[in-house]
Amino acid sequence: MKKCLLIIALLFPLFSPRVGADDYQLIRNYIVAEVQMGKTQSYFARTLKVSDATISLFVNNKVTSSPKLLRNFKSRLPAVYKELTTPKKASKKKKVVAKIAIAKRLDFEAETVKSEEEAPVEIVKEKLENNSHNVQNAIKNLLNKPSQIKVDRKKITSAKPAPIVIAFRDEGSGKGAFYDHYTVQKATKYPTLISAHPKMRLKSLKDHSKTITYRLKHGVEQEGQVIPESIDNFSDQGLLFIPGRIRDNEFEPVRKEHEENILKQARLRGQPILAVCAGSWRLWEALGGKLEEVSDHSYGGGMIRLNEMGKIGYNKQIHRIKVESNTLLNDIMNISKETDRPSVNSVHWKAPSEKKIPSLVRVSAKAVADNKIAPNTRQGTQMKPQNDTIEAFENQYGAPLLGIQWHPEAYTKNDSDEMTPDKHIAILEFMAKAGQAYHHKRLMLKELEEVTQKH
Repeated sequence: MKKCLLIIALLFPLFSPRVGADDYQLIRNYIVAEVQMGKTQSYFARTLKVSDATISLFVNNKVTSSPKLLRNFKSRLPAVYKELTTPKKASKKKKVVAKIAIAKRLDFEAETVKSEEEAPVEIVKEKLENNSHNVQNAIKNLLNKPSQIKVDRKKITSAKPAPIVIAFRDEGSGKGAFYDHYTVQKATKYPTLISAHPKMRLKSLKDHSKTITYRLKHGVEQEGQVIPESIDNFSDQGLLFIPGRIRDNEFEPVRKEHEENILKQARLRGQPILAVCAGSWRLWEALGGKLEEVSDHSYGGGMIRLNEMGKIGYNKQIHRIKVESNTLLNDIMNISKETDRPSVNSVHWKAPSEKKIPSLVRVSAKAVADNKIAPNTRQGTQMKPQNDTIEAFENQYGAPLLGIQWHPEAYTKNDSDEMTPDKHIAILEFMAKAGQAYHHKRLMLKELEEVTQKH
């Protein structure tokens, strides 16, 4: 009897299904490919009943195996698993490989160029020339297929509004992040998504949403609340929005690392960026600039916030700005006269330094003090904001990158005419549309890639 049991124990592994590294790699490749083509890691986390962190670590190969993920993948996506692991049915594998190849070719800048500063000019030039040549050949091949072009154009023009990706900030137990999404959605009418570091506490946003009576318009229903979806790969989305931060979180390393990383990705792809308040400092430094301390720009009466009714409070106008002529910002805000000096709710303790202005960047607005609008400090004395500090900057070429010290998202059409709310709201509206144009370009490139593969 003992000999029989021993023989069975030895033979059982040979006849029982085994889970090897190949199965995990196939699943990892499948998830990566689907994310590259538009699905989110949060979608797979919900589908497979695992945490966002598990999916993120698994996809980035920081965790090589997860029995729970594999078990749930088999039970919840049985058809996909069968196609991935059955040699006779390799169609799914081919699709996965094809999708990864497409995504890699479309993101060739991010894959081959570590940074704009480190990459040799010859390599970038060669890549651009090769890509341009391929696109030209593809267009020539498509000229004889007008019906196909018509179908693909319909797909692109019928695309939904491109979500605005907002860098997550874990401040005020979720209040800061909720403010960002609520005000940006309200000003632009566009949906928003979250870009966050795996170590950030996204739960704080959901917890805060349970304590208030008003809700976000766009998001995913979770326990009666509307919460923006978290996304890791935002290459095919719209505008990237970098918000500000409070002084206490000035040196938060996790957030700094994450924002530097996503700014680098967006710049390599040519994705529009709008950075406000302290977010503009991050963009300025990413472009190679330095910061300096400024005096009497930080209002001590309270930061801009939402009240219990969802209305914006503490929207204090600190000083005015002079917008430079022949700039993108001038066109967006429709500054018709040289003497126009819009007031701004600019609350900050640092500013970009003019001692080192990054190349291909120009200053588009500077501070102008005005005693008629400057509020009082907590001590009762009137603020005297420093003159001529940099309030806005922009790039000179490529997709629009705009850094501004004030908060355009805090203005509403109900504000007084003296506050010129339309000029500030126009900034968000324009940049959201720039994100939409970028999104359409990405769709067009993908459609073109797929059609050229077919023919």
